[in-house]
Amino acid sequence: MASHLGTWSGGEEHLPLDGSVVKVTSYVLPHKSKISDHEHREAAGVAGWNANQGFYVYRNDRLLVAGSWLGVGGMKEEHAKLARIALDFPVELDHHWQVDVRKSHVRPPAALVTDLRRIARDTKSKAQSVYRFRGQFSARTAAQDFVFAWREYKDRDGKITYRINRENPVVTQLMEAAPGAQDEIRRLLRFVEETLPLTQIAIHVADGIESSHRPYEGNANEVMADLDFLCQRMTNRGRDVATALNDLSTVEPFSLYPEIVAAYKEKVGVE
Repeated sequence: MASHLGTWSGGEEHLPLDGSVVKVTSYVLPHKSKISDHEHREAAGVAGWNANQGFYVYRNDRLLVAGSWLGVGGMKEEHAKLARIALDFPVELDHHWQVDVRKSHVRPPAALVTDLRRIARDTKSKAQSVYRFRGQFSARTAAQDFVFAWREYKDRDGKITYRINRENPVVTQLMEAAPGAQDEIRRLLRFVEETLPLTQIAIHVADGIESSHRPYEGNANEVMADLDFLCQRMTNRGRDVATALNDLSTVEPFSLYPEIVAAYKEKVGVE
């Protein structure tokens, strides 16, 4: 199922809708190591690789929307930036799609949401695998797990709450750095957890999660500065630089910016 320049295609699916068919074809573009620098720049477009991921919606081969997860594929993220999905529907199905007046946003029919969510999930997963294990980020072992900033908990009644991950190195480093203020730090973390605006977040997700803000988006210098700060604190406490950076590369938000981690490793002379 491989094709030109190493692009992967999941094949074309025909999704039935009201007596007609919606054609959906998923692709994962090749990693930059598989193409020339010129091809990589050209393929990025004006908005860049990350902005162009997602569905490309066509009506009778005419492009309506480019690079959107349509509210079914989650948020745009660095590791899924190679994912592209072409969706083409005939004009007779036009009334099933909520197309805004600027033709810049569409909402898929409810009858297709389950299939589109499945296709989006599978394509993103494939794209993430290509990105993570073909680039510099593959230097970390595949067996390492990502350390998330938040954890989800569900009680016996099914009520869901979110707690800051106390095992996240960012948190543990802070606790170790200020042993006399651990009670205050715990109270602050609990205050943040208890005041998390879940209702507003849910409304935002329902309105279109693809527009969600990515942590540190547009602030690469801050990511580098925070990485440097934490790395220095960890090495001051006896960790070697390579181990500290390998651990931090699996932690949000640094796991979202492998290119910055790679650049920092090069800067400090770590392979």
